[in-house]
Amino acid sequence: LPPPEREKQRAMEAEWNGLGKSVPYALLRVATSEEGLDSLDGALAELDVRVEMARRLALGPMARADGVHVAGDPQAATVLLQAARAEIARARSAHAEAGLLFALYRRQVAWSDPALEGIYDDHRAEANLCAKRSLHLLHAAASSTQSAVNVYAVAQSVPYGSPLWDGWTSAAEHLARRAHEEASAARQALVGMHHAISLQFFD
Repeated sequence: LPPPEREKQRAMEAEWNGLGKSVPYALLRVATSEEGLDSLDGALAELDVRVEMARRLALGPMARADGVHVAGDPQAATVLLQAARAEIARARSAHAEAGLLFALYRRQVAWSDPALEGIYDDHRAEANLCAKRSLHLLHAAASSTQSAVNVYAVAQSVPYGSPLWDGWTSAAEHLARRAHEEASAARQALVGMHHAISLQFFD
């Protein structure tokens, strides 16, 4: 090749190498992000309050006798769960973009190492599954949370000791606990996503 063409080729190779080297750092940023976890931790704390509110409501006058008052914002957990879903969706998008960039880099430089590619692709697939599971569980947790809030509101209006009392108060606590379990499982799935992403280049 003429000198100008060789120089142009070297510049393109340097650019692609730079892009290729940027991928591990992009993945590391996703893997170490705390935003989704922070929102989930906040939601779990709010759901703890809802469980306790429902439990104490079921106790009726016995709960009021100890003078302890437990109250929470009925929408706080829902808002935090929605924030976590948005943050995980953004992380999933950033992860996909990094994966696309690395695929283009591999094709451009004709890089091939079947063993390493297999490890990378397996962890990438695991990260995608964990992200999908976390988003699914967050959707379920948000639905259970809203149901818990609605049922709790009805249970408050049911006369203590009436035939409907046990059913409504039990349902309020059950739904709050289910929402907590779903949100906790979503957090575990998010941790799994972070771990799988970190292993794509650092296994």
